[in-house]
Amino acid sequence: MRSINKTAVIGAIVFLLLVLTALQIQAQTPTVTPETPTVTSEIPTATTEPVTPAPAPATKISTPIITHPQRQAVVKRSIDGDSVEVVFTDDGEIAVVHLVNVDAPESVKTAECFGRESAEYAVQAYRSSPLISIELVGGILDGEGEGYVHLADGTLLNLVMVLFGYAKFDDSIESIYTAQIKSAEDQSRQGKTGLWRACGETEKPPRPCFLFSDNEMDSASSRGVRAQIEDALDISAWFKYAYYDPVQNEIIVSWKLTINGSSGKWWVDEYYRLPECLRDRSVMVER
Repeated sequence: MRSINKTAVIGAIVFLLLVLTALQIQAQTPTVTPETPTVTSEIPTATTEPVTPAPAPATKISTPIITHPQRQAVVKRSIDGDSVEVVFTDDGEIAVVHLVNVDAPESVKTAECFGRESAEYAVQAYRSSPLISIELVGGILDGEGEGYVHLADGTLLNLVMVLFGYAKFDDSIESIYTAQIKSAEDQSRQGKTGLWRACGETEKPPRPCFLFSDNEMDSASSRGVRAQIEDALDISAWFKYAYYDPVQNEIIVSWKLTINGSSGKWWVDEYYRLPECLRDRSVMVER
């Protein structure tokens, strides 16, 4: 009976120790409370670089009507501020080329304001560059054409004629040079350069240096021809051309003659002195 009680007591003590140990471990373990995720109603804004819109495609501008490459030519004769007679070096063709986008005052058939100065400037330009390059706009028809004239140093004569006030801008043809030449006229007009200073709005109409009909010389010219040909009974004359000589400051008018019904080789050159527009002399030549 004593042994049983002793065993029971020892067992009770062991059980009690186990219970106390368990309670101590539980007290030392921290309680973890699960966190509830916070839900926000705001949508986060993404941080991005500002987007630059792509540029609109450029408007396509029609390119000029230059249909021929540059052709080299030798200056044969400067006619006036916007015309020159040349000989093309590639095939020897002779033609009168009119400067595109250039409207120079007349210096041949009529003496317009600043026409002499315009013609003289062109002459000086060609003297400094007798070999030129020409961009033809279209071809050569009946010995005439239109184009852009480049001097030996690359200067575009069409542009400088307008820029320095020796001519006005003409918009009859559009090309890659048109805007530049128009801008040159604006500069010249604003700066009152050349003809913009010399030729005012009150300028009187130009006075012609000679009067003629298509197939008639005036009486003085006819008398001059008869004086040189004693047996000339019937004389007919055809006006051929006139051009300005800036060196002598005179206009030369050429007539082709038919004498006694036979179209020979006779021509008459008449010389008109400027600025008085008076005939200075008449010379009969055989060509």
